[in-house]
Amino acid sequence: MLCMATIEEIEPILNSCLLNAERLLSSAKAVMAPGQFHIAYHLAALAMEEIGKAGLIFAESVGPHRGNDDKESLRSKWMEDHERKLFWAIWLPAFGIDADWRTIPTHMEFAKNIHERRKRTLYFDPEHPDAQAEITEERATRLIGLTEARLEMEKAKKYRDLDEQEKSDMQWFFLASQNPEMKPYIFSKQSLQKQNEMREDRTGWIRWLREQFEEAARKAMEMAQLEMQRMRPEGEEKFDDKWKLRIRLKSWSHSIRPNQLTGWNKGIDKIKLIHTTDKNELIVEFTIGKNVFDG
Repeated sequence: MLCMATIEEIEPILNSCLLNAERLLSSAKAVMAPGQFHIAYHLAALAMEEIGKAGLIFAESVGPHRGNDDKESLRSKWMEDHERKLFWAIWLPAFGIDADWRTIPTHMEFAKNIHERRKRTLYFDPEHPDAQAEITEERATRLIGLTEARLEMEKAKKYRDLDEQEKSDMQWFFLASQNPEMKPYIFSKQSLQKQNEMREDRTGWIRWLREQFEEAARKAMEMAQLEMQRMRPEGEEKFDDKWKLRIRLKSWSHSIRPNQLTGWNKGIDKIKLIHTTDKNELIVEFTIGKNVFDG
């Protein structure tokens, strides 16, 4: 059974995250001195992560889960994801502020840079003995200032329980955004433009997305039912081409060379291999006859 936490249940946890962020930030300021700027930077990044953790806990509380085992499994996936916590703190801590979804890639890169710079400079590396000098006083001060501003925003925020429609929409959104088939459309140019148009309505964009997918599913079901009711082709007609199906394959270890696909495409009629601008990506196109529903 899907369940959702109440504000009364999670607010003490959120406050504890912010209290720890405040302590880490205070420690970052205390160690700000020549030769220690990289330490101050690391502590400020940890404080920012605690702010992001609070946002993720709130987000998880309005997302669907099935009991404690499922909740713990979900939480373990992001508790050690430093970039995710940093991104959430910087961009959209807890659905309490308006944010432009088109800025997601930029803020993801910003969060990644903070984490990579912190890893690169926290420990002394004999192969890169001057790495810690990368964290200047200005850079550490800037991150401390950003973290302090975000912390004050979070402390001033008033959380509230969602109404039934908002809960339903948020449950749908969490599941949809994890679906690899739905996610590309959710963050497509058309979708993000619609989000910008509806920015005054906090959950209007999510409701619009849900309606788009539900309408598409309804139409697909109607088309499938009509197709199933068609007279089945007979004789040679059932081998006539009717459908094209494409799947996209991604390799993280091998690159695709277009000239290697030529021989296959010349010798195989119904399955074509197509390269893209991404050298690690391959599209496979299947041509299917009218007899696809036979059997």
